[in-house]
Amino acid sequence: MPEYTQTDRPIKVKTPLGEDVLLLERFDGKEAISQPFEFHLHMVSTQKALDLSQLINQSITLYLRLPDNTNYRCINGKCRSARQLELDMGLTTYQLEMTSWLWFLTQRTNCRFFLDKTVPEILETIFGEHGGTFTMALSRGYEKRKYCVQFRETDFNFVSRLMEEEGISYYWQQSESSHTMVLMDAPSSVKPCPVQSTVKFAHQVYIDEPEDFIHTLDFERSYRTGKVFLAEFDFTQQYDPFTTNVSGKYSESEKYDFPGYKWNGPGMDKLARDWLEMEEWPENLVRGHSTVRSFTPGYKFTLAEHFNAAINQSYLLLAVYHRAEGSNFRSELEEPFRYTNTYEAMPSAIPYRPPRLAIKPTIKGTQTAIVVTDVAGEEIYPDKYGRVKVMFHWDRERKNSCWIRVSQSWAGHKWGWITIPRVGQEVVVSYMEGDPDRPLITGRVYDEMQQVPYTLPDHKTVSTWKSRSSKQGGESNYNEIRMEDLKGSEQLFIHAEFQRDDRTKQEMREYVGGSRHLMVKQDQREDITANKHLKVGGDQKEKIGGNYSLNVGGNQQNKVGQNAALEAGMEIHIKAGMKLILEAGMQATLKGPGGFVDVSPAGVTIQGTMVLINSGGSAGSGKGCSPEDPTAPDQADDGTKFTKM
Repeated sequence: MPEYTQTDRPIKVKTPLGEDVLLLERFDGKEAISQPFEFHLHMVSTQKALDLSQLINQSITLYLRLPDNTNYRCINGKCRSARQLELDMGLTTYQLEMTSWLWFLTQRTNCRFFLDKTVPEILETIFGEHGGTFTMALSRGYEKRKYCVQFRETDFNFVSRLMEEEGISYYWQQSESSHTMVLMDAPSSVKPCPVQSTVKFAHQVYIDEPEDFIHTLDFERSYRTGKVFLAEFDFTQQYDPFTTNVSGKYSESEKYDFPGYKWNGPGMDKLARDWLEMEEWPENLVRGHSTVRSFTPGYKFTLAEHFNAAINQSYLLLAVYHRAEGSNFRSELEEPFRYTNTYEAMPSAIPYRPPRLAIKPTIKGTQTAIVVTDVAGEEIYPDKYGRVKVMFHWDRERKNSCWIRVSQSWAGHKWGWITIPRVGQEVVVSYMEGDPDRPLITGRVYDEMQQVPYTLPDHKTVSTWKSRSSKQGGESNYNEIRMEDLKGSEQLFIHAEFQRDDRTKQEMREYVGGSRHLMVKQDQREDITANKHLKVGGDQKEKIGGNYSLNVGGNQQNKVGQNAALEAGMEIHIKAGMKLILEAGMQATLKGPGGFVDVSPAGVTIQGTMVLINSGGSAGSGKGCSPEDPTAPDQADDGTKFTKM
């Protein structure tokens, strides 16, 4: 059996299986800026049953000999898949797909969110989780995103979407043992192409030239959108939406979008500028074929000796499609090495912004979540806008969300209806335009942990608004307005746990069709500034366990239709400042223990043990009249201070 080796071959491969176990015959591949690269390797081996699992997700290095016939360009990646094909002439054919570590992010889908993080910080977290090698050559500042959601989205789509939104591109820096992702955001970050940074244009290409050439170049100009106008509403600001716009060459063609994402001020200006630059760079493109083996997307080269001198300038490589063929190990004839590529490029002085290819997931319909707090022991935890935080059922990290606005039945300036969702309650979360980054609480639902106030369906005719005292209130601590609609048992029930205040600025009227019952366990106080009128159609009965004081500032008129009886256990004292007149239509009697005086139509009768007239002695005296003033009632709360006035 002949000995097979890749030594001194123009193309070769290194795998974990060992030296020359796999022999590279040909390859093709694609490299592009802001994309994982991809190479397809066609190989043979003397071994008929290689364990292909030893290749998967392992480091592979492809070697492409440079024009000096000594050095190699190394392209390192990871094996995505491997196949065993036919056996022919003692050699088994194998195919291998090699890509970057970034591609493996397409294989993990997640649901999570990031709070108060910049996009570079989010990227660092995710790349670190995958063990990827990366460098951030970023020159611009990045605003923190208050709330950034990855929902049922691959890690690759998520990071790609964020980079596209922020105008961050990336390319791959290669070595023999690793490939490093380099993130950039400005033309100043672009480096010259390694090995051959100046490339000559030549129609005719000769074998064994000491350098590679471009032999076709198509220069393209096209019409593009020249203006971007963005608008955004921020509820913490005035109702007029924030707007920003930037214009370029073809400003008559405008792209207008709402919402302009969450950033206001400088952030939205940057977004509009990046969007315009994304539209502008395809206006100037070059495409063609070359034999330049060192062409690498993300790097720049200088074109020389083109017949159109105006296009001899510096270009940023956008994409390169490689194809290389070495010797056929099954053939005894030595076949010539062939390499060619097609490329796409743009003037390097123009900022490159990646096109928005990653689709942002949407959440259709609604979800539910549990209200949470950042402060231990808090039962109600809102901010000044009435927003609350929740924990989503899909969040494996069990983190508290951002502040989320709560829909209320009525919302005016310093007036309206507000009920704050409480910690532990399950709420319904909607998403504005389906955007996971824009949640809005639109409802609340009962569940096994938060059960209905009254057992159902037993009390299905009951409607209630029942609260719970906080903090540490129990089932017996609540305020409530309840309606029972059972036919024949209709009831409106009002319960105040501690204090009830009613305040009516004008008239207040009550109508009771049946009986009215009032029970006051302590004091009842009334203060009527003007008049009080009381009409009783039947009996009025009062029983006073202590003293009774009546102080009339003017006249007192008492009229009894039939009998009037007044009895005191000890003493009755009647005193008139001027006159005292006792008058009876039939009989007037003054009776004491020693006799009486009786005045009747028959005359005046005086009867006593002894009747003394002008015989000395003195009149009896009473204790006098000293009624107590009533205690003034407390005023009802006016609703401004939430305390009793």
